[in-house]
Amino acid sequence: MKKRKIIHIYYRAYDSYFPSKDSEYYYLAGWSSAVARQTVKYTNKYIIENWRPEREVKKTVVQEVQGIMCRLFPAKYMKPLEGWSPTMLKELKKQAKGDEILIHYSSIHSNSLYLIASLFRNIPIVAQQHGDSSPLMRFRQNKKPVTLLTHFVERRALKTVDHFFVLRKRELEFLSSFLPKSQITLQTMGVDFEEFKPINKEYARKKLNLPQNKKIMLYIGRFYKLKGVDIILRTFQDLKKRYNNELILIGGSPTDELYEDVKLSGARFYGRLPHNELPLYFSAADLYLLPTFDKIYAGIDVSSLEALACNVPIVSTTLKDFPTDEWKKLGKIPKDEKDVTRCVSEILGNAFAHYNCREIAKKYYGWKSIIKNTIEIYDKLFEKYYE
Repeated sequence: MKKRKIIHIYYRAYDSYFPSKDSEYYYLAGWSSAVARQTVKYTNKYIIENWRPEREVKKTVVQEVQGIMCRLFPAKYMKPLEGWSPTMLKELKKQAKGDEILIHYSSIHSNSLYLIASLFRNIPIVAQQHGDSSPLMRFRQNKKPVTLLTHFVERRALKTVDHFFVLRKRELEFLSSFLPKSQITLQTMGVDFEEFKPINKEYARKKLNLPQNKKIMLYIGRFYKLKGVDIILRTFQDLKKRYNNELILIGGSPTDELYEDVKLSGARFYGRLPHNELPLYFSAADLYLLPTFDKIYAGIDVSSLEALACNVPIVSTTLKDFPTDEWKKLGKIPKDEKDVTRCVSEILGNAFAHYNCREIAKKYYGWKSIIKNTIEIYDKLFEKYYE
């Protein structure tokens, strides 16, 4: 009897990010594994595997971790194809002959996906956006003819993909201009609402040695302009005139373009911290900031959702991609860079205006509901292709 299997594929190598190759996280790196891990929690009807190309792997490595069969394939770096692994393609062909498989690919605007979609037309394929942007959008910025050519290649290749999960309403509109809208779902990554939940603010600040009497703004991510860190620093300086405030930035490194600016700003800043320490920082904060005005930036990021899970309101342009008007209860969307200060000021001045962030966010971004939606798509595609 043939097995039914979901194969999650992450499109690029991760090997060099990990000093230790023995940890579970090494095998389960990448957003594809986040969906894989959550899927095995909520269903046992499918075998779940997690695949990834790796440049530092000399032969295929297979390791079962948390009920997921992880496969790392030797790869070469070829810029058009990110992590190019003929070995992975060979194994995919082999598995397609022996089992009933579905490919869940963690990128949409990827040359590797175009290739897989073209080679495996008789296999159901689901693609998940993770911040990647369309060649057409990139062409409008860089004006390179090769980028425009890629756009036409993409239009043809994506017609063989069965379903798309996208982060932005703009992405949904773009794909639905040449694909059936029924094949596209506005759905981001989820948040573990048991791991990220409110902690008493006074306790959290005491634990982190933070002042009790200040308004605290928080940002997590790389220190660069794409996410509006330069705007955050200006807002911090502007609000010093009105509030006894504090800014905390987490996740930067000395190679980041705005690292020195952050260093000189008077804000508290940290490198990457263990994920399980972040709920304390969210709970200690009065609001979370992500004022990105970059047109390529894709959707509500996970850190913003983790803030909401800890009942912390957000000031972010990405709230535009919240699926309903309930976003108004979660924070504010600045109109432009100058408007960020006003939005932050209004939230800091009215601590009770956004008191129910957690419950509203949980309805849309809890893993349970996201995996339920995802499995429904899997079920329909297996029925379509194999029954």
